[in-house]
Amino acid sequence: MSRKKSVEEKIEDHLLRKTRRDEKGCLLWVGPTNPSGYGKMDFENGKKRMRLTAHRAAYTIAYGKIPDASYVCHKCDVKICCEPSHLFLGTAKINYNDMIQKGRGRRSGESELQKQVREMCLRGERPSTIRKMLGVDQESIYRRAADLWFEHISSQKG
Repeated sequence: MSRKKSVEEKIEDHLLRKTRRDEKGCLLWVGPTNPSGYGKMDFENGKKRMRLTAHRAAYTIAYGKIPDASYVCHKCDVKICCEPSHLFLGTAKINYNDMIQKGRGRRSGESELQKQVREMCLRGERPSTIRKMLGVDQESIYRRAADLWFEHISSQKG
């Protein structure tokens, strides 16, 4: 009889089947992606359904458990990259500052509606009021509020 594979072995096998190396050295996820554009892994482990992002799974296989509240960030800025040497741990603030430093801030292509949401957040309007007045989803409002919060924290801590 063959022994059952561990969860880590199943994840590693899944990563090997669903990644391809590109000319820049990235190990690209070629499977499905989530709405944010990150590689998405869904599979059964016994009776338990597992859902992981590919880059976090790759980090875990290479370096071990990811501490709570930690982000797995990309040095290469390729969301579907699973190359462990391109990944690093960070906090929300580190991830945000990395994004801004590399010119990937949300405001770079901000629409008029997004500007209105940001302005209303700055005035202290409640999310439910913003949603009713502008007809935007809760997620968009919280993204703008998070941007403002991170900008405030970044400017205070340098």
